[in-house]
Amino acid sequence: VAKKKLVYYNAPSTEGIGQIRWTPSLLLQLDLSQVAFSASWTQGGENALAYKGTIIGTLEHDVLSANQLLTYKFVFGQARFQLTGLRKTDDILEITTVATFKTSAQFHPYLAETFTTQVANTYSYDALNNPTPIKALFDPWYFTPSAGVYYQPIPEFKTRIGGALRIIASRTYTAYTDDPTTSIVENSSIKGGPESYTEINWQISQNIIFTSKTLVFSPLTNMTRFVVDSDNLLLILASKIIRVTVNGRILIDPDVTASTQYREGLAIGLAYSVF
Repeated sequence: VAKKKLVYYNAPSTEGIGQIRWTPSLLLQLDLSQVAFSASWTQGGENALAYKGTIIGTLEHDVLSANQLLTYKFVFGQARFQLTGLRKTDDILEITTVATFKTSAQFHPYLAETFTTQVANTYSYDALNNPTPIKALFDPWYFTPSAGVYYQPIPEFKTRIGGALRIIASRTYTAYTDDPTTSIVENSSIKGGPESYTEINWQISQNIIFTSKTLVFSPLTNMTRFVVDSDNLLLILASKIIRVTVNGRILIDPDVTASTQYREGLAIGLAYSVF
């Protein structure tokens, strides 16, 4: 989790007025796990080796009248199993920009843009371990411009509520963009509707931090079909460079599947804050 300055908007700083002053942060993290069994082992199990690399960074410009924040995240991981071979476990490329205009003590207008995709092929596997490709490099990609009101009553909690356009584009894997009610196959999808985005950054103790980011979107064409993406992380700082992470993500997207998707992970790794 990249460290950044918490801003109290009811007492803004005048630092940086009249000049361009950006504050960067960058965190690099590598998680590794491995298990191996001897030929004489009789208790069952499968040799496995897994890794996950994470890059999280921010670039912030904060003055009396406005705040601009650029956030970028890249996560990639793979696991190699003795019987099934190499499989991808993580692949996220996300860039978000938010411009907030400070007009009152707690409520502020904002403009935001988010770009999300992946960089490697993704497969689903059947019971016989036969792969079926479902995603590829920038296929699909998501772009979401939004505008509304930003609210931060306390440093640990902030939320954005407004309207957004959810734009999806795909070259080959049109299951994410195609409208089954039409006779043609669409390679793009544009839907507008209300959106909320909530962040929690709670330092439970000196070395335990909980973060949560939850996006809720509902298209105007069908307000009952909610898209929910909630990414939650419990971070335990064992030392300056060793950290334990417990991650859980809930994804609801009725255009892709009627089932609620859930993913959890536990990792121990090395992290280094560049600046």
